[in-house]
Formats: sequence, C-alpha cells, structure tokens
Amino acid sequence: ITFVCILKACSNVGAIDDGMSIHTSIVESGFESNDIVGNALIDMYAKTGSVEDARIVFDKLDNRDVIAWNAMIHGYAEQGCDEPALQLFQNMQVEEKKATTVTFVCALKACSNLTSLMWGKLIHFYIIESGCESVPSVSNSLIGMYAKCEGMVNACRMFQRITDPDVVSWTIMIDSYNQLGLYKEALMWFEDMRQNGVNADKAVFISILQTCSGGLLSLQHVKEIHNLIIASGLELDGIVGNVLINMYAKRGEFDDAQSVLNRLPKREISAFNAFIRGYTQHG
Repeated sequence: ITFVCILKACSNVGAIDDGMSIHTSIVESGFESNDIVGNALIDMYAKTGSVEDARIVFDKLDNRDVIAWNAMIHGYAEQGCDEPALQLFQNMQVEEKKATTVTFVCALKACSNLTSLMWGKLIHFYIIESGCESVPSVSNSLIGMYAKCEGMVNACRMFQRITDPDVVSWTIMIDSYNQLGLYKEALMWFEDMRQNGVNADKAVFISILQTCSGGLLSLQHVKEIHNLIIASGLELDGIVGNVLINMYAKRGEFDDAQSVLNRLPKREISAFNAFIRGYTQHG
C-alpha cells in the first residue's frame, strides 16, 4: 500500500527519477511481482512518459489483469505510440482478456491519431460485441474516431444512435465540422444543441467562436453568442476571453475586443497578439 500510494504521487507530479528510485526499493523489498504494485509501476512509468520502462514491468508480470492492460494501452496512446497501443489491444483479444470502456476509449484514441478506419471499425465490432456502444465515453470516442478517419457521414450515424447525447457528443460534432472548415454546418449543430435543451460549456463556446471568426455570421448573431457566454459566467475565463478577443479582432471589431480585454482579470500575451494580427489584417 505504501508503494502504491507513493507511485501515484510520482505519477501526479511527473517525478520519474523519484519513481525509478522507488522502483529499486520495490525490487529490494520483493514486491515487484505483486500485481497491484506492478500495475502502479506501469501506470507511473506510462504517465511520466517512459513507456519502454512500463512495458518491461508489464512483460514481467505473471498475472496481467485488465488494469495492467489498460494502463499500458493508455500510456502508449497518450505518448503517441499508436501502433503499439493497437497491437497490444489485439494481443488482449487473443489472450481473451475482457476489454473495458477504458480499453476501448484508449484504443479509439490511437485509431484517431493514425486516422486508421480499418482499426476503428474492428474496435467498433468488439465494442458492439461487449455491449458497450451505448456507454457515453465509448460512443463519444466512436463519433470522434469516425469524424477524424472518414468524415462526417458515419460520425452523424453514430451520433443518431445515441439515445441521449450529452454536451461532449455535441461538442465533438461541432468541433469536427469546424476542423473541416464546414462552419455553417457547425453553427447548425450548435443551434440544434440549444433547441434540444443542452447547455453549452467552455469547449462548445471555444469551438463555436471559431465559426464566428470566419465572418459568416452577422455582428448581431455574434453578440448573441457573446451574451450566452456572459450568462454562463465564462466571459472572464482566460481561454474563452482570449478566443473572444481573437474573434472580434479578426472581424475588425476592435472596440468589442478592447471591451473584453478590459474585463479580463489577467491579460495574456496571446490577447495582445490577437490585436496586432487584427490591426495588420485590417490595415
């Protein structure tokens, strides 16, 4: 228990040197083969960026439970080692280890990074078999994977299969259309979200402000969205405020941009950069 707790602390602060020192103590104490300690070691190495060391511990474990598999797949996916993550997922199926929602979410992240539709459809098959397709984290990951790997047709179909889409589902759809430059479609999804009674959060507003930056909307419509942000209490958020400033500056509405800047509790360099870019673009 002592080792598990202190390894978690190392993971939280990214202290890999301390973690390696504790690993030495674990070996000396004879606990390295303990499943729970082994899982904590894998998690620590994976989260601190040393997936090679995590894999060494993983391969040494006699009884690898789903926690160990998930920690290893998650570590690979987070560090951009997407092919090893998917290969490990496949090995998990060969060894007939039952995947969990965490397994599927991590594997789908690797698919998205590789834009591999083949892998994505294979994992979707396993998800359906496991009965996890309706779990929000999994269905949202499927939407994101299809949007990234194939475009919006299957992403829309996946969205329509969700009984009660949450704000994350709507955000993925809006953001995916924005990434493809389909700003009118992104706005339509934003309006549909509001009509369905789903309140926008920070991620939604940041995404829809990208649409506003494109100049497709009237200033009145933009200000309506700004008022929604104020009503939600997010205008003073540093990231949202900077995106608002950038949006107004791109449109040449410098008085509105200045008004947002004046209200921000902390002024970031990105806000000033947005003004400089906007002034330059508008001569």
